[in-house]
Amino acid sequence: MADVSGLVILLAIGAVLDIIRKARERQSRRAEPPAPRPRPPVATIPARVREPGVRDDWRRVLEEAGPFGRRPDHALESDEDIEERESLEVEPTVRSLEEIRAPFERPVVDLDDQSVLAVARRMREVAARDRPHTIADHRKFDERIRRATAAPPSESRVPTRAALREAFKWREILGRPVGWRDE
Repeated sequence: MADVSGLVILLAIGAVLDIIRKARERQSRRAEPPAPRPRPPVATIPARVREPGVRDDWRRVLEEAGPFGRRPDHALESDEDIEERESLEVEPTVRSLEEIRAPFERPVVDLDDQSVLAVARRMREVAARDRPHTIADHRKFDERIRRATAAPPSESRVPTRAALREAFKWREILGRPVGWRDE
C-alpha cells in the first residue's frame, strides 16, 4: 500500500506542475503583442510593361480606367439590349411509337484509298527534293531574302474594351503566378 501512495503523490505533484506551466504559457501569450497583419499588395504596373511603344497606350488606358476597369463617367450597357428575346422551346408534337421504322443507316466512309494517294504524292515530292543543295540554290535563296521588303509598321490604335478584356485574360493565363509577381 505504501508503494501505491507514493505513486499517487508523484502523480498529484506532476498534475500541479503541469497546471502551473500552462498558466505561465497563457500569461506569456497575453504579454506579447499580436503580430502585425501584412498589408495587401498594391497593384502596380511592372517595369517591363513601362517600355516605350504599344504598351504605353495600354498602360495609359489602364490607368485612366480606374480600379473597376471602367471610367466612372461611363455608364454600363443595359442588359435589355444584350438579352435574347427568342425562346428555344418548340411546340410538342405527338408521334406514335408503335410504328416500325427502319433504323438510320450511317454512310460508310473509307478514306484508305485517299490516304494511299496522299502518301504516294508526298513520296514523289520528297524524291523531287532529295538532292544536296548547290551553290546556285544558295544564291537563289540569298537573292530571294535580300529582295524581300520589310512589312510596314502597324499603326498604333487605342484598344477597345473587348481587346482589354482579352488582354487581361491572357495575362492571367500566361503570366507569372500571383505570389511571384513582386519578385
